[in-house]
Amino acid sequence: MANTLREVVQLTDFDTQELKDKYLRMTELFEMALPDSLECDQFALEELMGSSEFRHPDWNEFLNVPQVSIWIEAQTYNRVKAKARKAQSHMDVSNAQSAKAIMSIVEKREGEETKKIVLTRLPEKDYENS
Repeated sequence: MANTLREVVQLTDFDTQELKDKYLRMTELFEMALPDSLECDQFALEELMGSSEFRHPDWNEFLNVPQVSIWIEAQTYNRVKAKARKAQSHMDVSNAQSAKAIMSIVEKREGEETKKIVLTRLPEKDYENS
């Protein structure tokens, strides 16, 4: 299982090597800006990166790669969960009920089925010999 965005992109098949190289470069920039980049849309990423190398349409395309989108969603979820636990531990007794409600929502999400993508590759059929 891939743990980093770089691993996810490396394991993903794209139409061309040029596209894969572009996404690997975007991944490098995205990972350098973590955790801020997790909360960005394509316009914010263009601004955050401060580079004319990739424009917002490029970032939009990158963010819409299913494997990238799922990785970002998982990382964001883990971050929210950690922040909820931290907030709960710092709350006084009067806010304990609110904290418990937040944690129950987070824990409920853990029990839900997550998206899974299975990639398979079928060999091309040899139509000439059929």
